[in-house]
Amino acid sequence: MSVLWHQDGSYWPLKPMNVLTMWLAIDESNTENGCLRVVRGSHQEELAKLTDDVSVQNVLGSYTHRDEDIDQEKIVDIVLKPGDISIHHPNIIHGSNANTSDRRRCGLTIRYIAPTTKCVDEKQPVMMMMGSPIESINHYRSWPKYRIGYDFPFDGCEQWNDRRRIEPDDELYFERTDYTQMDQEIENEVIGFIAQLGGKTVQQQ
Repeated sequence: MSVLWHQDGSYWPLKPMNVLTMWLAIDESNTENGCLRVVRGSHQEELAKLTDDVSVQNVLGSYTHRDEDIDQEKIVDIVLKPGDISIHHPNIIHGSNANTSDRRRCGLTIRYIAPTTKCVDEKQPVMMMMGSPIESINHYRSWPKYRIGYDFPFDGCEQWNDRRRIEPDDELYFERTDYTQMDQEIENEVIGFIAQLGGKTVQQQ
């Protein structure tokens, strides 16, 4: 399934758009298995409006630019080997062709968002993972508690609850013990946010 031409920043309720995306290749990524394609120099363009489009199968169900809007001579295929990374600006126009090979194209997306950036959608939860919050910029949520016997164990899980970031106004939520109901509420929140951005989850397709 392809990813139509788009700018990441058009999906995000963030101001100012001080965001950096890093994509770490787990598998080899090339033109055969649908590697990332970018439009050279397009990071200097303004963010375009999203347009819904399900006329062709595509991951996002939307785009910001049509094929005819793109200067074909400026398209660059980002070919990566496992362990390579690509770093890109939220305004850069990018997409990918469908993977028509018999190989997967797996990668890990990591994003840095500066603490000076405000999430203007108050319904979207925000967590401060590193650094210090700036007064009046965002209301940050507590880090979730590790629930012994319920959550998957991970390296350092025994110490997690002692070092997690706590926001006093948010902590009552994590004192609850009705874990199934909590997880359902979180799932509904995520699905609602994805729908707001024009996307669909697997169960909605």
